[in-house]
Amino acid sequence: MPDYAASPIQPIVEGLVTFPGGPPNIEFDGKGISSILYIGMGHYILFFDEGLPGNSGAVPALPEFPLVLPIDPDVRTNIMPLGVGVPPVSGIQAIGIAYIASLVQGVGATAIDIVLTNAAFVGQDPQNGFEIIVWRGLGGGPVPPP
Repeated sequence: MPDYAASPIQPIVEGLVTFPGGPPNIEFDGKGISSILYIGMGHYILFFDEGLPGNSGAVPALPEFPLVLPIDPDVRTNIMPLGVGVPPVSGIQAIGIAYIASLVQGVGATAIDIVLTNAAFVGQDPQNGFEIIVWRGLGGGPVPPP
């Protein structure tokens, strides 16, 4: 059987964020997120599940000073807003993502900050939620061989 933990590219977060009963009621169905903080319309902080096997410190720590720009964490994030109708329309026009680094030196990001906006750049929750996938091993230059 293959050892998937040794794979140079692997998902560390996969799941659906939905709003049963409407915001601020938020649920995450998937793996890699332990809790969600709803900041306001279209703004969420998702906290990484540090207890998953192979997920401890999955998003690398910031480099030591002096910082050399650009800083490219070894992760990539895909967010797909889920809409309604035919074709499905979510009302989301822009998506902003930032990783929140730990205050402890040498510890990687502990959360991901997500902002979804409409065409007027006003925060908006997608009507049917959104899908999120975070891959480790796609940033920071070429992927090394396993």
